[in-house]
Amino acid sequence: MQNTTIQISVKTRSLLDSAKKYRRETYNDVLNRVLEEAGYITKEPRETKGRTAAIAPKPMEDFKAETEY
Repeated sequence: MQNTTIQISVKTRSLLDSAKKYRRETYNDVLNRVLEEAGYITKEPRETKGRTAAIAPKPMEDFKAETEY
């Protein structure tokens, strides 16, 4: 990933700091999360070693059949 420098006010930086979910979260991650929550970007499922990260849930009928006694 290529990085760039942007200029923001001290107040904006403080707001970004307060929006962090954890101390070492990057500003890039904070901004992407906020933009995603606002609907400006969509998160695409990642592919991991031949498997997709998005797994379809089981149909409710299958779940009921597995849990019946």
